[in-house]
Formats: sequence, structure tokens, C-alpha cells
Amino acid sequence: MKKYRLILIRGAVFVVLFLISLTVISRILNRGNTDLTADMPSASLPIVYMNIDNLKVNALHGYTMQMEGNFLRGPITPINADRSLDVEINTFGTSIAKLLYEVRSLDCKRLIENGDLESFDFKNDIIRAKFTFKDLIEDEKEYMLVIKLTNGDGNVIDYYARIINTTELSLVDKINFCTYFSETTFDQGKAPELKKYMESNAYGDNSSYGYVNIHSSYNQLSWGTLAPIVMGEKNINIISIDSLNACIELLYRVRIKNELYNVKEYFRIRKGTERMYLMEYERTMNQIINNESNAVVNNKIINGIVNEPVKVSESPNDSIVAFVQENSLFSFNTGSGNIARVFSFRDEKNDDERVNYNASDIKVMSIDEAGNVTFLVYGYMNRGFHEGQVGVALYYYDAVVNTIEEQLFIPYRKSYEILKKDIEKLSYINTRGKMYVLLDSSVYSINLESKETETVAKNLDETRFVSSNDNSIIAWQTGNGIADLNSLQFYSLNKITPEVMNAPAGNIIMPLGFIGNDLVYGTALISDITTDTVGRTIIPMRKITIEDIKGNILKEYEKENVYISGVEINDEMIVLERLSKDEEEKYYDIDPDQILTSDIESANDNIYTSVVTDEMETTHQIVLAKEGNYDSVKVLTPKEVLYEEDRNIEFTDRDNKSRYFVYAKGEMEDVYTDASAAVVRAEELFGVVVNKDMDYIWESGNRKSKTRIETFSDTTPLTEEQIMAGITPVVVCLESMLEYKEVYKDVDTLLRGQETVLSVLNENIDGEVLDLAGCSLDSVLYYVNRGYPVMAIGNGSDAEIIVGYDSKNTILYNPLSGEVFKKGINDSTAYFNSLGNKYVTYVD
Repeated sequence: MKKYRLILIRGAVFVVLFLISLTVISRILNRGNTDLTADMPSASLPIVYMNIDNLKVNALHGYTMQMEGNFLRGPITPINADRSLDVEINTFGTSIAKLLYEVRSLDCKRLIENGDLESFDFKNDIIRAKFTFKDLIEDEKEYMLVIKLTNGDGNVIDYYARIINTTELSLVDKINFCTYFSETTFDQGKAPELKKYMESNAYGDNSSYGYVNIHSSYNQLSWGTLAPIVMGEKNINIISIDSLNACIELLYRVRIKNELYNVKEYFRIRKGTERMYLMEYERTMNQIINNESNAVVNNKIINGIVNEPVKVSESPNDSIVAFVQENSLFSFNTGSGNIARVFSFRDEKNDDERVNYNASDIKVMSIDEAGNVTFLVYGYMNRGFHEGQVGVALYYYDAVVNTIEEQLFIPYRKSYEILKKDIEKLSYINTRGKMYVLLDSSVYSINLESKETETVAKNLDETRFVSSNDNSIIAWQTGNGIADLNSLQFYSLNKITPEVMNAPAGNIIMPLGFIGNDLVYGTALISDITTDTVGRTIIPMRKITIEDIKGNILKEYEKENVYISGVEINDEMIVLERLSKDEEEKYYDIDPDQILTSDIESANDNIYTSVVTDEMETTHQIVLAKEGNYDSVKVLTPKEVLYEEDRNIEFTDRDNKSRYFVYAKGEMEDVYTDASAAVVRAEELFGVVVNKDMDYIWESGNRKSKTRIETFSDTTPLTEEQIMAGITPVVVCLESMLEYKEVYKDVDTLLRGQETVLSVLNENIDGEVLDLAGCSLDSVLYYVNRGYPVMAIGNGSDAEIIVGYDSKNTILYNPLSGEVFKKGINDSTAYFNSLGNKYVTYVD
């Protein structure tokens, strides 16, 4: 009997083991040949540097796919006085068969010249070459240089660089100042020399070495007692440069004790007659997790000193904690004590400038209780099967077999910065295995099983598209003209179809944002909608509503004779910009108000928090919900699954809307459909605004001390008969703006025919008309500097044209008096402020 019982037990054990094995094997086979796995391929692409007076600057990373080069706005390189440019190429052992170049217009549409180099110096993996350009390049004008390397396998690698032919920049002096300043912060003996450049005051936050600026204390600037050691060379990027000003960035790595940190320094400097002046300075520092086994201490994951908050996710039972730090994804299993570096371009064998290039990010989409993680890697691919491409890669980490497998890849032909804005706004996988992404103003869905795609919405206006905090719910405006905006789509992406929210009869409805997963929207009477003198539409909303996805009204805001013109939403309150009406039915600003909301607490049981110590100041950590003995943490390094089929998915819908891109401190700050909002933001950040063709719409600091558009001169004043006949200052100014462009129109008739200032200019000027209402006088003088007159519109039909300025005055043309006259800068600023700063101009 015992013998048969033993046989039965053994048989049962065998069956159980067989079923477990069958399940695991089936799972492996279903995930795609995981017996064929490998480490991620090492980086193979060379790096190209610009060489200025034997200084390596503006490192360029190569692209292996066709890109829309006009969106690849990087550092700028002035060419030499003899129209030459020296470059240095670190091949890292990659063979180079051919070296060609193209000079294109900044929008990359027009080829200016091209050529090749049949000979160049080559020593120890370093190529040194010189391009000498023809006389086709204009002075003071930017171009896009495309360097084309052909490797030994015949593959072409493209490198994009902005260049400009200009003189008297004192570039080397400016670079030397930045490197001197940076190096001196590490020298406790010399560091006091830097005090004269700083503006230490109460605005400086001296609580963390993760962020230091010009207002920080001397102790913060000089690293306190940290004693960091610089590792390797400092990479220099020239963000902007003119005869007086420069914005320069330094990127490098430091070691503090046994930990590594990425450091970025930003300088905005101005050359004076005797010395350099530091106008703005920022330094950020973020710890690199390079020794995972020491990252878990006393039931905490130590993130260290960071500037940006670490992104933390967890499984439903909170036993698995995933976090993204410095472009690496880690997963910690609180049950087993294992930590996995799930994805990183950086590892022990691959840790050079190519893999540390910070032009990508990672987003965790989901984690299950077994520790399996679905995540996105988006941006520039530093190494691997998509090296040199920009796109969105969806990966699955299998915690059982410790592998990652790519599920799909979406190539993207613009810059990482633009892609980042879209992916952060919407990237979500629903419960039915569909992935939703926002790309170039279109929302797409992808069936992850069949790889079938669908366009959910396209040609969206970002100001009328909103998403919830977790991206699971979106809302967007439907309709074309203002009066058609009487409904919106309210879409829980875990449902099959969107809900349609209709405005009450005679109203329009506007999506404004989310509080958590609750939609904030406004309604406005169509009869209240009006335009100002410029032609800008004013939508005064009478009611603000907060509603959940089930249709429950959570809160409403409505007051008599109070209209909401805009909102600012954060996790604690909604700030309302408000208007009221006077007896003549005209709107005027009143004080803002607030809607208080419940604090949105983190749903995580594993808490991301900070701790302060005397030496390190503010550091960050994840306090684990489940206590355990983590004295010996096992580190896992997943292999990557190999596959043969094509998993690329590419979308071809085109974005036809006008957009304005704000760049500041070497990065793209945001994208706007409203030129005035873009200019206001760029002025705050000392940045620039460009359009889709990379034409400059506005620049900080790049303005002469005085200028005058001579075409505008004294004219005959308006007569009483003309005024009685309805000829207004707006009419005269608009006619003068058109005549400046040699366009002659009966503006009075056009305006009487329901045209507006903006529509008349748009229809008759070959250029980009800009509504700059809300911008400062100082910012609009930039256009006068470029030779474009600016119409300043006052109350009713009053208007003047700004035709010049000097250090103390604006120069104005008044159509009523027919005079060109000077008015003090301060008086002009106060005057135009009182009129609402309503300006209109254009750029060619």
C-alpha cells in the first residue's frame, strides 16, 4: 500500500511540476522565443564636435533615420572668418568610408550648397576635418548644416548643426569665463573670487545641492563640504551668442564619495568693457544609481540628491516598486529583496558620452503583482536595435524569466522635446489591450495584439485638449467656428466610445483641465462672446463646473455679473481670472478668485519623500510599505528578447496648425498656438520663439540700442470731415502698415465689411501676422528692431504705430495729428499698459 501511495505522490509531484513547466514554457513561447536573448547591443555611432580655437563644443549625435531637420534645433556654432568650420569626430572604432555635408535653409527645405571631403586627418579613432563654405551664405543669418557620415557597412548617419556667419563675438572669452567659473567652484581657495558675480539674497533656495542659482549662498555655490571630483571632460554647448550676450551650458559628471551625479550648469553672460557680467546662473545635480546593491538601506530606497522628483510606481499589492531615475528604470521586489535594472542605456560596459546623452525618458505604464512591468522608452535611442532613431518603444519586462521584449516601436521624425510634450500629455494602455498616444495634435489607438491602428481625433488644438493625471480620461473640443463649440468629447479610455457633453442651448462648452480624474469645464453664452479692437476673440464663461466620469457634478462656480476668462489648475485649487461688465456692456478685469479642492494624495503605499542631513542637505528616498531584511540585495540585469518580425508602427497624419515653440536655457519649454502667449513665456525665461519653419518670431536680448523706421514721417492730420465720415486712427494706421509693404487697399471699406485688423493684414501681407495682445512694450520693440512697424491699439478706434525707439524714448506715429514724435519709455509703458497692451505686427 505504501508503495502505491509513494508512486501516487511521485506521480502527483511530476504532474504538478509538468504543469508548472508547461505554463512557463508556454508563456515563454507566447512572448516570442525568449531562448534567443542577448544583451542590448553597444553604441556604435560616432560623435561629431565643433572645434573652436581647439575647444570641442556642441557635441552632435547621429541619426540613422530620415528626420525633419527643421525641428532639431540644437546649439549654434559660428563659422570662422574665412567661412570655414573645423570639426572633430570620435569614431569610437567605427569605420568611416565617406564624409559629405549639406548647407540648408533653417527650415531644411532649400539646399544652399553641398560637398564632400575626400581626405581628412585620422588618428586614434579621431577624425579632424575642415569644411570651407562658398559665398552663398549670408552674414548674420542662421543655416542648418547636415554632416553625412557613411560607415563601413554603407549606412548613412546624419548630424544636424545650426551655424551662423557672424563676427566680433568674443566667443572664446565667453567660453573661458564659463569654464573658469565652473572650475573655481571646486577650488575652496579660489572660490571666494566668484562672490562678485553672484546675487545671493532671500530668493535663493539653499536647502538642496540639487538646484543652485545666482541667488544661492556662497556655500551652496562652492559645494559646501561635499568635495566633489569631476569625472572626465565637461561638454560645452553654445545655446545662443551675439556680440555682447551668450548663453552657454556645461554638462559633466562628478563623484561624491562612492556616488555618481550628472551636473548641468547654465550661464547667461554679458560682455562689459572691463569684465564679464553673470546675468543668470543655474546648476542642477541628479544622482546616478550605479550601485543597486547599496540603494536599499533600512527599509528605504535611497535616491539621493536630485533636482527633478523621481517617478515612482507600484503594483496593486504594493510589493513591487518601480522608479525612473536619470533615464534608468529600476524595479524592487520587497518580497524577494531583488532589484532589477529593468532598462538603461548605461551599464558597466557602456558608460561613455553616447549612452549618457540625455534625450530620452521612460514611463511606467503598468505593474502587476508578479513584478511584470510594461513601460515606454521614448526619445532618442542611444544604443540598441533602434540606435540613432527617435521614437516610442513599448517594452514588457517578464520578472519570471528576467527578460525585456519590445512590443512595438513608433518612429518619430521631430525632436525628443516635442515628442516628450505629447507623450506626457497622453500615453495610456487600457484594460482591453489598446494603447493610446497623442502625437502631433492627433490621438491614436493601437491594438497591441493585432497592431491595428485607429485615429481617434486629429487636428486638435492643444488649448482645447486635456487629459487626467493618469492619462486614463481625456476630453477635447469639437466644432470649428466659435459658435460650433457646443459640445465636447469626454472619453474614459477604458470604455468603448466617448461620452458627448452638450452645452445648454445658446451656450458653448470649453474643456479647461482635470483635478485628478475629474473634468473641469466652463460654459459661456454665445451672445457674451465678442472681439476686441484687434480682432481677438473674448470668451467670457459664466459658469465653471467640476464633473466626474459618471456624470456627477462635484462643484460649480457662478456669480452675478462675473465672467471667467481663464483658469489655472493645480492639485489644491483652481485660480480664476475674472471679468465684469460696465454700464456700456464692456468687459473689464476684476480680481481673481479661487475654487478650493480636496488635496489629491498619492495612491502609493510606498512613499517618496525627502530627508535633510547636515552634509548632504536635502536628499530623497522611497520609504517601503513592507518591512524586510534587505541586507543582501540581489541585483538582476535582464536580457533582451530577439525577434525577427517588424514591429514598427508609423503614423502619417500631418499637423497643419500654426504653432510657436519656446526655447530657453537650451531646451524646448513648450508649444503654443497663440503667438502672444509664446512671447510672454519666452520673455519670462529669456528665451526665443520660433515657428515650425524655425523662423524667429521673437528673441530675448537681440536688439539694437536704438532704431528708426524712416519710411514713416509726418503726414496731414485727419480732418473733421474725415472723422465725421468714419475714418478712424485704426483705419489710417492699418493703411500705413499695408503701404509700408507696398500694398494699397481701401481699409475703411474692408473694416466696414466685418473684416478685422488681423484679417485685413492676413489677407494682404505675405508674411506671418502676429496678434501680440498682452505682451509688454519692451518685448514688442523687438519687431521694430527688425524693421517691422507695430500697431498699438487703444480704446475704441484709437491707434498709433511704434516706428522706433532709443534708450529713453519710443518713437510713435499718431494718425490724428499726423505727427511722428517721441514719448518717454516709462510713460509709453504706463500708457500702453492702461490700454491693455494690444499690439499687432508681422514678420516676413
